[in-house]
Amino acid sequence: MAEKEKETVEAETKATEPAAEDETREKRTKRPGGVHAGHRQRVKERFLNEGLEKFDPHQVMEMLLFFGIPMKDTNELAHAVLDEFGSIYKAMEASFADLRKIPGITDNAATLICFSGQLAKRYWMDRCDIGKIMSDSSKIGELVKYRLAGERDECVLLVSMDNRRKLLNCTRIAKGSVNSADINIRLALRQALQDNATQVAIAHNHPNGHAYPSSADIRTTQLFAKALAVADIHLVDHIIVSEDDYISMAETDSLAPIFRANYSLSDPANDDR
Repeated sequence: MAEKEKETVEAETKATEPAAEDETREKRTKRPGGVHAGHRQRVKERFLNEGLEKFDPHQVMEMLLFFGIPMKDTNELAHAVLDEFGSIYKAMEASFADLRKIPGITDNAATLICFSGQLAKRYWMDRCDIGKIMSDSSKIGELVKYRLAGERDECVLLVSMDNRRKLLNCTRIAKGSVNSADINIRLALRQALQDNATQVAIAHNHPNGHAYPSSADIRTTQLFAKALAVADIHLVDHIIVSEDDYISMAETDSLAPIFRANYSLSDPANDDR
């Protein structure tokens, strides 16, 4: 009888072993150190050794998602993000709400992608060192193009310079239409005086249009030039930025006279210009 009970116990033990092994395997893959962690470690080591240059776009997104979605395979999710938005930079410019619409993208993952886009923008902003000489309109154009990259709303920037065109500051003075002239001119004048600027440029973006000035843009530029002249500050340019282009009003023949005009209050003849 004892022998029979022993055989029964051994049979039950063997029957439970596969289930226990399956449970152990499942726990191993779900916790750090499992198969996904091994893959992640290999990807991280590859990045540290090679950088991102040889990574495919989906591999870049996959690695980014490592840090937003722990303990899960993010390869298919990376493909889903790029299929939805078309590229890494478009994904990073997407709104939090649009990112969350993708099945599998968590709050943390969406926040991380949004943060990464803003961080990249901040990096380029910091590379445009204060003190750099803005010798011509192309230098100003490149500066503001990076600052306005990814903005979905119209923004107005003020580029403050000294009399040698050394960059003193580049500040967003308004979010909204540049043609809110009465508000934006006061903000521009206050910021220029705070920066001790003697020359400034203004810039704004056309998020959904071409980089070409409207009649309202031209009129506003004239108002800016006259108002800044009160404080003996010269408006040297107005740059208009679209998604992948910009135009300098000072480099446009028909508009260049706006920036060469003498708006000094000491000359009464200038009052009606």
